[in-house]
Amino acid sequence: MSHPYLQVKNVSKTFDENRIFTDLSFSLQKGEILSLAGPSGTGKSTLLRCIAGLDYFSDGQVMIEGTDLLNKPVKHRPVGMIFQQALLFPHMTLLENVAYGKKITDGKKHANELAHDYLKEVGLESQVHQYPHELSGGQQQRAALVRAMLLKPKLFLLDEPFSSLDPGLRKDLREWVRAFLKKEEMTSIFVTHDKEEAMLLGDRTAVMAEGRIQQIGHPEELYHSPRNALVASLYSDVIVLDQTRYCPAEKARWSLEKTPDGEWFAAEWVNETYHFGRRYAHVLLDGGSRIAIPAGDQHSASKGYVIFPKDEIRYFQAQ
Repeated sequence: MSHPYLQVKNVSKTFDENRIFTDLSFSLQKGEILSLAGPSGTGKSTLLRCIAGLDYFSDGQVMIEGTDLLNKPVKHRPVGMIFQQALLFPHMTLLENVAYGKKITDGKKHANELAHDYLKEVGLESQVHQYPHELSGGQQQRAALVRAMLLKPKLFLLDEPFSSLDPGLRKDLREWVRAFLKKEEMTSIFVTHDKEEAMLLGDRTAVMAEGRIQQIGHPEELYHSPRNALVASLYSDVIVLDQTRYCPAEKARWSLEKTPDGEWFAAEWVNETYHFGRRYAHVLLDGGSRIAIPAGDQHSASKGYVIFPKDEIRYFQAQ
């Protein structure tokens, strides 16, 4: 197997004597996209900022193509980063904004031609002469994405760039970005809170929580075989029975009576919803947890039981 293109080795970040994250390590191959998922406040954005040079690690090393990235000045790091906000220059037109960085290396004419072509691909051809304040938030964010991608950095960092977009545009732009990154073999780390987005965009996904990477692997691996209860609650559609066991939510069922074929929990039917072509019962377990399970043919506002079939109960990988 070839040597990793990017190696993040034992990096830590301390702020005011508080550990943000500790001893994180992972590696990526050339052109690989890593989705970084997890709850707010766990340090995902800080990790990207430290790699980009906008912040600094307390310990650790980052190597790209065998070269120590952290020893390079920020302006010489072959890293591009896109944020939740567009951060366009207000005094420049859309075309000037997008071509700005490329103009320095390739000259104004070539940079403008490339910028115009890329803007056309994301549906902004008719806005090239407008200023940022004349554009919608979605248009600004598309422009910021194009500006960063035009430079074709060795490492591309994306910090929830689609969070402010409406669902339709978010889906289209996500697909375009992934296709572009794969076409250009651009190694990327993509931060998101959206479980579906993490699955769709990343070749692999890392779940980061409580200051460390809890599990890293292919999306289907994390979804179907979570390593622990924390990964299960953040990434999988499963119901955690205890710290060692879980059951896929789709296998649980509602019953008015206890049954011998599975474990049961007393619960109260709260309400019912319909989405993705199925009816779901939202029930409140006696312990206080609220879960959603397939409603089946049952409909009840009374007390009953959630049944977890014995042959569907699984153990976490870490056990």
